[in-house]
Amino acid sequence: PSTVCNPNTENSDQDLVILVIVFSAMTNFQERQTIRDSWASEVISVPQTKVIFLLGTMGNLSNDVQSNVTCESGTHDDILQEDFIDSYANLTVKSLMLLKWFNKSCKNISYVLKTDDDAYINLKNLHNLVIKNKKTDLLMGTLICGNTPIRDPYNKHFSPKYMYGKTRYPNYLLGTAYLMSRSITSKLYEAALETSVFHMEDVFITGILAQSIGVRPEDNVGFSYIERLATPCLYEQTISSHHLSMNEIKDMYGKVKEKQCKGAPHKKKFLRTYGSGQCTWEPPK
Repeated sequence: PSTVCNPNTENSDQDLVILVIVFSAMTNFQERQTIRDSWASEVISVPQTKVIFLLGTMGNLSNDVQSNVTCESGTHDDILQEDFIDSYANLTVKSLMLLKWFNKSCKNISYVLKTDDDAYINLKNLHNLVIKNKKTDLLMGTLICGNTPIRDPYNKHFSPKYMYGKTRYPNYLLGTAYLMSRSITSKLYEAALETSVFHMEDVFITGILAQSIGVRPEDNVGFSYIERLATPCLYEQTISSHHLSMNEIKDMYGKVKEKQCKGAPHKKKFLRTYGSGQCTWEPPK
């Protein structure tokens, strides 16, 4: 697909270490502005970090919406839009667009975080994580192990046997937020060119493709696919939280920024309420 809107990363490319790419729908103008006004505004104080939004299109129904998106892109220079129908079934296409564009247009940026526009990201903790990282091939987020394909055709996550015939998915990271090093993005994209596309993007990108190149996705309790307890002390220690409303994002950002945390830090094991499951690792065949 061709690129409709393209943010300018060239001028700041040399200075950036982390690019946060937020998956958003064309019509989610308020969600994007809420993020700009809240946690994404921390790029002022968190060095070497940039936040952009990845959109698809709505086909012939989007003329008025497209005009507004184009205007938004001109105002904020943070919209990456590719010409494909943006739908749940096309999330894998959207993720492949991320890998393709990042490898082509951001050659000097070391890390990319993929997330959604109903997530809260603590950019300070994300930056601290990558600065301390010593691994060349980093693929990190909320790890899921031993998950089985759903064969119910009425389920949102239906996985027909002709698309995936095995009884269990490989270990993978939930798509709500995961971090990739540059080396990983290029290897995943190259592997995707030789692999049949699977519609569940997190399973495909961080599970099937990662397994094919021999990279183990890594769990970090700082990432969560559910909304955490609404306490600023918890949000001060974590990296990502999911399923927040716009008001909840603004409210939590205000509390964290105002340093309303007065208690002792949470122990690491209490940062989220679930584990990754029973994990085994199958090397590529």
